[in-house]
Amino acid sequence: QITVSLPATAGPGDILVKTSGSGNASLSNAFPFTPGTAPVCPSPQNYCFVNPNSASPTGAAININGTQFFSQNNFALEAYNMPANTAGIFFFGGAQTAVPFGNGWMCVSGSIFRLPVIFANIFGTVHYDVDFNTSPANVITAGSTWNFQFWFRDAAAGGSNFNLTDGINVQFCP
Repeated sequence: QITVSLPATAGPGDILVKTSGSGNASLSNAFPFTPGTAPVCPSPQNYCFVNPNSASPTGAAININGTQFFSQNNFALEAYNMPANTAGIFFFGGAQTAVPFGNGWMCVSGSIFRLPVIFANIFGTVHYDVDFNTSPANVITAGSTWNFQFWFRDAAAGGSNFNLTDGINVQFCP
């Protein structure tokens, strides 16, 4: 039996227990740990389809930076594999779909909220820091789930002159 006094500020992952002289072979799981439980906040999941665009035969993709923990307010969106310097918008909604739209696929449905127009850099990448305290992102709350996508101009591809990334489904945690 081991008796340990925990600091008042200890949180999940802050405490490890190790037996003396055992190397790392007897390192405990982080405290507190409940075997067989799911993560507190599920990882974001990409979904839907992508079509090639004038800059990438594999199409454009979306990802997140930061975390989806609402209390940290450091969530950011990124899209890549697009034409350099192209204009576009991130948008989000509460539901998913897969409907042909322009030269790509509309993956987000329900009530849709648009973020400001931004421009890709010379590498065809965009980054947007989402502030949960400003409109329209202030509809995002802890415990809510949203779907995000990026819509961009692609005149060089012809057709409808615009395309979209895949979608990403994000559950926001406290």
